[in-house]
Amino acid sequence: MIITWVIILANIKIAKKFFRCISTNMQVYNVQNNIYQNRNFKGWQREVTQKADSPLKAILHRNDTWFARDDFLNRAGLDFIVNKFKNVKEVNTYCYGCSDCAEVWTLLSLLKANYSPKIFEKFRKVLAFDYDPVAVQKAKAYKISIGSMEERNFYKVSDAPLEASFKVLSSELTNKKLIMPKKELKDKVSILNKDIRKDYKRIMPENSLVMARNFMLYLENQESGSIMSLINKLSEQMQKNSILMVGNHEIRHGWVYGISVQDLLIHYGFKPIENQPFMYEK
Repeated sequence: MIITWVIILANIKIAKKFFRCISTNMQVYNVQNNIYQNRNFKGWQREVTQKADSPLKAILHRNDTWFARDDFLNRAGLDFIVNKFKNVKEVNTYCYGCSDCAEVWTLLSLLKANYSPKIFEKFRKVLAFDYDPVAVQKAKAYKISIGSMEERNFYKVSDAPLEASFKVLSSELTNKKLIMPKKELKDKVSILNKDIRKDYKRIMPENSLVMARNFMLYLENQESGSIMSLINKLSEQMQKNSILMVGNHEIRHGWVYGISVQDLLIHYGFKPIENQPFMYEK
């Protein structure tokens, strides 16, 4: 095992030198920024790749999360979060790669719907970040387009109607609703343009819930070894009584030099949670 890690680290050093050589010629452009009419998908996507004439046209980042995403939270996962923090007055809550903040609004609305006001109040301050300024601008519009699939997913978990946390602004798109979080939710959330690779030390070492979902593989496209470096930093920063939430993108498709992201998380001290494949604890 030790020999394997030595070989992997040596390969990372070689790859970093290569990526450093091409980074000075790296340019990006927006290739998608549109409204989807698909009845089973979210309302906004933005994808940024390397310039078309680049020899490596990799996706540098993509904002395509959605409300009540099926790889995000189920009732057992919510119960685990609430129980984990049952003895603390405040949960330090962070969402990196927040896109349009759909997952933040999902979390807060489900906490409000399913638990007491005292528990809901523990999540009194949520910091939501994205390193794409266009995504931050979109999030600050506080409007989310949801389809029938997202609404069904929400009601699989929620004990309260959608209108308890959101104002329905319109249903103009086919099978879509445009919703806006009510003031009670909005007042809890600060949305900022930040990069987790530089901003991770903002995370409080204890009693923290960190959502870092479905973007790690794009970091690897920018600089080899980024996933391993980020997981190591998060592990060092997150200590007692904390939860890290990752996404389907990392767990189902994440490999770094032959090692899965799941194995990297475990190697760096994160403990998997039974029956919750996207949640890890410290």
